[in-house]
Parts: sequence; C-alpha cells; structure tokens
Amino acid sequence: MAKRDNVRVLLGRGAGIVARAARTPLREALVRLQDEGLIELIPRHGMRVLPVSANDMKEIYEILAALESYAAEQVARRKPGRLELKPLISAIRDM
Repeated sequence: MAKRDNVRVLLGRGAGIVARAARTPLREALVRLQDEGLIELIPRHGMRVLPVSANDMKEIYEILAALESYAAEQVARRKPGRLELKPLISAIRDM
C-alpha cells in the first residue's frame, strides 16, 4: 500500500484544501504540470501557479462553451426526470 501524506493546497489569500494523497502520483502530476508550463516547482518550498495568458483563457472559454453546449444537448436528448436532475439543480443553486 502506498504511503499517503496530508497535502495542503493553498488557493490564493489563505483559502485552500487538505487531502490525502500518495507521494509518487502527486509528484508525477506536479512535474507534468510544470512541463506544460502551468506551475513552477520551487525545491523544498512548494510550487507556484503561473499566470495564464489572455490567448490561453480565450481558448479555455471556447472549449468550455463547446463542452457545455454538448452536455446540455445530451441531457435534453435523454429527457431526465426531476428526481434525476435534483443534484444538478442543487449544484446550480449553490453557485
């Protein structure tokens, strides 16, 4: 069984989450994010999320819009009942 440690992730101005994760998969994920230019790993200190360019944000929003449209279309085709939609309605209210 993999050793698990508490991992604390800070999300700006003191907000954050604590989770339990095995070291190796977490380290591999962070290296991959660094390779993709999304974070900077700072040895013995942690990591820093790098700024996202305006062009990257534009592409991200274009992809999100396409995915949201597709998801809405798929749900409409299935015609789910109110009970099945209840968790979705609750999530939307919580936004």
